[in-house]
Amino acid sequence: VNGMKTLSSVLKFVPRLSGPVAQDVVKLEGEILVGLAKDSLGSRCIMDGIILNSNVTKPPFPAVVKTLLSKLLPHSLDLAVDRVGHHTLLNLYKIISIDDKEALAKQLSTALNKLSGTSMGRNVTDTYHLKDYFEDVESWRHVVKKEEIKVDWLDNLDAGTGATNGGKKRKRKRRGKKVTDEGEGSGADLTTASQENDVTTTKTSVVDSIMDTLLSAGKQGGVEEKIAADVETKKKKRRKRKRNH
Repeated sequence: VNGMKTLSSVLKFVPRLSGPVAQDVVKLEGEILVGLAKDSLGSRCIMDGIILNSNVTKPPFPAVVKTLLSKLLPHSLDLAVDRVGHHTLLNLYKIISIDDKEALAKQLSTALNKLSGTSMGRNVTDTYHLKDYFEDVESWRHVVKKEEIKVDWLDNLDAGTGATNGGKKRKRKRRGKKVTDEGEGSGADLTTASQENDVTTTKTSVVDSIMDTLLSAGKQGGVEEKIAADVETKKKKRRKRKRNH
């Protein structure tokens, strides 16, 4: 386990350092490489470390992938129906040339019935467009080329968007209630909102009370007298409180 993880870390180095290690790995016998592809740790640390390497387009990785493919090709049917092994074929499809894809499709299309019997095989069948290949090779090449053009266009679009935005995603402004880092309104926010609602309700009731008083006094024809009386009453209450203190 530790050896697998060590190799995985080494394969992330610059090509000058990781390249020789990858070259030594693909020198192993094909049966051993197939065993690594079927092993969950070997697939993740070794196979993905080579196939999904960020330097896969830089020497010596293109030659390494070519060698790896040549050794896995005779065992492609076995890998296609394996729970772990089929991931290596799916990842290879993303980086190999259309000629190499055709070589794999030719090998796999001889056993469509076997592939259709498992979910892994059906996934490989759909990814490699094996039904199209079985019906007409030229039509298959057209489908694959169209797919590659679409992928390249999307990659270029993503790269252009990243350069325009400086590699940062634009943050969307949130409306309404403030949200904490945990994604929910904090207790303080809820308390503040409740207090604001109480204050608003109190102000409304006070205004309503004043209006009722004014309307009542207005109906009796003595609005000014009523207000003056209220003011005098309040002054008397304040003087009384001062004497008590």
